[in-house]
Amino acid sequence: MKSNYNNIKNISKSSKNKSIFLLFKKKILLNLIIILFIVSNSLYFIIDLNKYVKFFKDSTLIFNYINPFFSKGILEDKKLLPLLEKYYNTHNLKYFYYILKDNQKIAEELRNIVKYLQNLRESYLNHIFLHAEFTILVNLLFIFLIIISNINSFIFIKNFSIKFHSFLNKLDNVFVNFNFEIEENKISLTDEFNNLEKQIHKSSTILKVLQKIITMNPTLSLEQFIDSFGEIICSKELSNIFPCNRFSLAIYEKETDNLVAYHAYKTDIANIKLKPGFTQKLSDTSLKKIIEEKKEYRIIDDLSLINSESTKLLLQEGILSNLTIPVIINERLYGFLFFASKEKYSYNKTNYKLGLIFSNIVKFRFFYSYAIQDNIKTIGDSIVNIVEFKDEETYNHTIRVSLYSDLIADYLCEKEIITPQKAREIRDFAPLHDIGKIGIPDHILLKPSKLDHNEFEIIKNHPIIGAKIIDSSNEKIYGDIGYRLLDTAFNIILEHHENWDGSGYPFRKKGEEISIEARIVCIADVFDALTTKRPYKDAIPFEDSLKIINSLSGKKFDPFLIEIFNNKIDEIKKIYENLKDE
Repeated sequence: MKSNYNNIKNISKSSKNKSIFLLFKKKILLNLIIILFIVSNSLYFIIDLNKYVKFFKDSTLIFNYINPFFSKGILEDKKLLPLLEKYYNTHNLKYFYYILKDNQKIAEELRNIVKYLQNLRESYLNHIFLHAEFTILVNLLFIFLIIISNINSFIFIKNFSIKFHSFLNKLDNVFVNFNFEIEENKISLTDEFNNLEKQIHKSSTILKVLQKIITMNPTLSLEQFIDSFGEIICSKELSNIFPCNRFSLAIYEKETDNLVAYHAYKTDIANIKLKPGFTQKLSDTSLKKIIEEKKEYRIIDDLSLINSESTKLLLQEGILSNLTIPVIINERLYGFLFFASKEKYSYNKTNYKLGLIFSNIVKFRFFYSYAIQDNIKTIGDSIVNIVEFKDEETYNHTIRVSLYSDLIADYLCEKEIITPQKAREIRDFAPLHDIGKIGIPDHILLKPSKLDHNEFEIIKNHPIIGAKIIDSSNEKIYGDIGYRLLDTAFNIILEHHENWDGSGYPFRKKGEEISIEARIVCIADVFDALTTKRPYKDAIPFEDSLKIINSLSGKKFDPFLIEIFNNKIDEIKKIYENLKDE
């Protein structure tokens, strides 16, 4: 009897052991299938991502090979064409380049190629972004199933052991420890799940930021480029990954070795102390070492330890650390991008790589905007030089008018009444205000005595003549890139002889019908005319000229701008003293 009981007991144990083994076998098989699916799903995404990375690198090289054509008129066809043929039909380009040799058609086709590749980049990035979201969500779902499935197995084993093992009392402590291990596993899995969730969120944020950067408007002015990029890079959503309270740009002038502060985008900073126009010799800064040693970046963990004029100004803004990345295109230094934070030790090996990725994407946008603005300014300077051949005093006059105008514009920019772009355009285009005089006959323009009525009526045409010169160029630029880059120049040239009370010419505009830029240049133009000698008059002393200017407030001049002019009188006098004898 006892023997039969033992046999039955053994059979029962055997069947239960088989059930446990079968359960584990099914669980292991299920886990393997799920893991295999996760791996294959991830591999498929990695392959897709590698394709995008390959395309991104290729398109960047293509842009590098195209850029010299627009800057130097050179097309690196042997490098460009084999790479471009992977993504674009090069039949037209070859025909224009090798057969027609028509630079205009080549330039048009290259613009089409750049636009096509930029659109393709955006399309690829959208695809990658969606694929990443799908991969992450599906993998998370199956990881969650594995966790739930295994936790249920642990619980089942525990219950099974409690019910069927006769030696439960002897192994009570074992089950207590086992239960503790299960709870530890739960906590560990939860931590891993949370970490995974954070990584997913980080990756998702970076992908969104990259998408925003890639889809930035390529025809932006430099100021708009800095503000648009700064708004993305200094956003709250990116702050935990890439801290940034200030993004700025400095332009390198190779001829003078000057590094000139351009414009800054800021968050949580009351006033910009390191202002546009701040200039240092590159050779006098630590940045020169980056270029000499061909480093990709520089990190300063604590700016308070650095003794330089620019650093002192940054510290006054509350900036304590920064990351600097040089902008080098076709082996030429164009400037530096500065990412700065209000906290010390904000930049490390992880986020500096992000900074490099962001910078490598936008540096071509920077080059595009910079090249357009620099070429336009060069053309403007050339026109002014042509006027100089007719009348040297006119040339000296344009320099002083530009400097006086810049003082007023800078104040308006600081008070956020005009944009940094408008302030820069007033400084750059003020010298053009009299270019229409190129169309005035020399016997009138250079007459050594006062003009008669008919002669004055002729010279009153110079704003319209100059405006026509600029307007044709402005329309051509608008047709090519969809952006009017010379509106400020046009307004200055056409309206700088209009008066606040409507008594000016050529259209008798009044008050705020006259553009702010023309109202500024009008004051600078008249003040310089009063204080300098002309063929038909002697120079009027500085203080007497100032009284005349103030007497015309509300008549010829905008009273608000005259108030600013008076507030800047010390700086105006310095310009007057430095340039009056030139």
